[in-house]
Amino acid sequence: MKFKQLSLAILATLVMSCSNDDKVEGTTTVPASNPASLAFKGIKGQVKTQTEISYDSELKDGEYVKGKKIYENKITFDRRGLMTMSESVFYNTDGVDTSKRQFFYDDHNNIKTVVWEREGVKKEFRIENTYDSAGQRVKGSGSMYENGKKSGYEEMYKYAYSGDRITEYEEYNNEEGSLMLARRYTYKYDTKGNKIEEKEYSEKNELRSTTRYEYNDNGLCVKEVNKDEGEYSYESVYNYSYDKFDTHGNFGLKIAKNKEGVIYNYKEFTYTYY
Repeated sequence: MKFKQLSLAILATLVMSCSNDDKVEGTTTVPASNPASLAFKGIKGQVKTQTEISYDSELKDGEYVKGKKIYENKITFDRRGLMTMSESVFYNTDGVDTSKRQFFYDDHNNIKTVVWEREGVKKEFRIENTYDSAGQRVKGSGSMYENGKKSGYEEMYKYAYSGDRITEYEEYNNEEGSLMLARRYTYKYDTKGNKIEEKEYSEKNELRSTTRYEYNDNGLCVKEVNKDEGEYSYESVYNYSYDKFDTHGNFGLKIAKNKEGVIYNYKEFTYTYY
């Protein structure tokens, strides 16, 4: 896996597609706006682990049903409600691909180090966060290390806020030795703190895509519409349904359908609690 792929894995912890800003039980020590927290992910209760198993769909007797297993991912959270480890298994035609990521935090409970292991190789991504007088993170600078030595790969992030919600995010990475704009995102939220719109801009600051989200009364994302604003200008629509809720109110099954109503993905979830 290339260095850039690892940085995108870290980015995924910073920017989530369907999430909310409501506080939930067991996470009062960490703001719900923190992307690495249980609350940001919409998980209720004082969860210790969340295990996700994803399946594709296959056509059987004229109907789409649950197909082959695609991947498994187990996330471990500490008592503050912050994820500390992510263990993944990907299934493909060549067998299985396993990886593990460990997360460490600064005094503001933002990620400062990610240790990544895959196929016996260990790499480390370190982030130095800068804060304003209100304690909001306004900039981050990330570097990759291999065997304790800086690899030369760097990234920089900039954040803008409205209240405690990120409204603009910029990512820069090194291109032939200098940091260049890689992408920029802008976000809009509803009155409950749910992200309802995300726009992505290219390295030339041109609008690349627009994604809009809709939620049910429980704050779960039920519809995602992604529109390509570039050369191809296509639109994809995804509808989500949830089932098998546990006693804490966390769902155990998430089914995704395209705009024609065809199921294309099943996700099963299990939880353990402190």
